[in-house]
Amino acid sequence: MTGGGFPWSRLFMALLVFAAGFITHDIRSHGSFTDSTTARYLHSSGVMGVSQQAWSKVTLYSQQGFSWLETNTPYYYSEGVRVLGPALEQNWERTKDAAIYISQLTTQLTDWTNHNTPLLIEWLSSNTPASVSLLITYLKQLLLFLHTNYLLPALSHASHLTIQAWTALQDSCNGEVSVSCLQGYALSLTNSTWLLLQDTTNAIKTWVQDLL
Repeated sequence: MTGGGFPWSRLFMALLVFAAGFITHDIRSHGSFTDSTTARYLHSSGVMGVSQQAWSKVTLYSQQGFSWLETNTPYYYSEGVRVLGPALEQNWERTKDAAIYISQLTTQLTDWTNHNTPLLIEWLSSNTPASVSLLITYLKQLLLFLHTNYLLPALSHASHLTIQAWTALQDSCNGEVSVSCLQGYALSLTNSTWLLLQDTTNAIKTWVQDLL
């Protein structure tokens, strides 16, 4: 009642499905479409004759169309080549000229870049203040210091911790790493981490209270 109108689309779909099922059952029960009740009804009502006449007209018009295309296609093709051929050739020549011009321009630009890049680098080197060169040197030394004293030891320590964790995992699993053992090891590691976090928090809290 509150749907906003009668569901005509659903009714039409239900009738269509029912009609398709009825025709399928009729054909299967009689063995062929020619012997079915649906075919006899279509013959008696004249629908079959009209359909056959329409199909014969469609076939006739299709044959006429194909024969017309077979006869007239060479003529229209030759006319298209005669009319459009010069314009297409002219456009093709313009396209080739444009491609040659772009290629030459690109070659000139590449040669200019190869010739002037060393000059630009030399000019920058000769006109760069000494303070900038000194700053670049200091930055290189700083990066080398960080790489030598912090990055490499951190990577070595991380690798050592990874090897220790893997060894501890194998020891806890008795040399056989399985899913259940991994679950137990992860649970144990989580509990130990939580306990360590609690101890650290309590130590910081105690230190702050003593400081206050």
